Amino acid sequence: MKKVKFFIKGSKNEQDWLNNFSEKGWKLSHAGKLMYSFEFDKTPSYILTNYSKELVAEKTSKNSRVELIQNLKIKKPSFFVQYYSTTDEHLVLPKGESDLIVSGKIANIYKDRATLSQIIWVFAGFLLFLGRIIYISVNHLAPMQGLGMLSNFVNSNLFWMLLISWLLILLVILGASSKFRKIDANYRMQTKDYQGTYLPNKYVEINTDRKPFDIQLFADVGIWQLVTDDGNGNFYYRLQTLYTDEEIEKKIREKATNVKNIKITKWLGSFYLPIG
Repeated sequence: MKKVKFFIKGSKNEQDWLNNFSEKGWKLSHAGKLMYSFEFDKTPSYILTNYSKELVAEKTSKNSRVELIQNLKIKKPSFFVQYYSTTDEHLVLPKGESDLIVSGKIANIYKDRATLSQIIWVFAGFLLFLGRIIYISVNHLAPMQGLGMLSNFVNSNLFWMLLISWLLILLVILGASSKFRKIDANYRMQTKDYQGTYLPNKYVEINTDRKPFDIQLFADVGIWQLVTDDGNGNFYYRLQTLYTDEEIEKKIREKATNVKNIKITKWLGSFYLPIG
């Protein structure tokens, strides 16, 4: 059996997904970039993955409780992902912080590649339009202005085929880019590593009866900066974060039960736009 699925290689999500198939008797036999191959095995088994900078020997002792399925080479960052099978469920340990950091680095690379592909493909679209304009001009198919130019610009089956193909591929790239941004943001929020990423600015107004208000309780949400404190329990903060407005409010209310009101705004031109 073969399945097409995208995962960050060696991640917790991938390992959980593979073990879901193992529970049904489908044991992993090969992992590719997008394609996973499975073989049916009546013997109950579990899959575990591991990051390593060194290549592990392919052969595994038959008496070993852990069987190496595959070494998968990751080019950037350079290391291997090992896929193992075991009959001992207790050997499948939860992913640690170091695994989370490596998975996050892979996610960041995928996000950067998707963003670059997006820029290149938009530029390719610009060249398509520019090429069409030059072709019409050189062949004197229409005046250089007015409806004659527009009519000849779109009056080409080949141009429409190329344009539709370009738009479809652009939609795929935009979808992949959006997915990779979400995956990257998720790992950054888990590891609290925001270096090299854009953090949207939000402004959080908190009304509380406690003075002073300990903002360090919410340091895991993002980077806080006090803007104003009127001395009456009203605090206004600038927050750089990847969390949504709902998540921000939920985290604040969970740790500070004395908060009366929370208003989250974004900067729009010279106005503050209430969004929550």
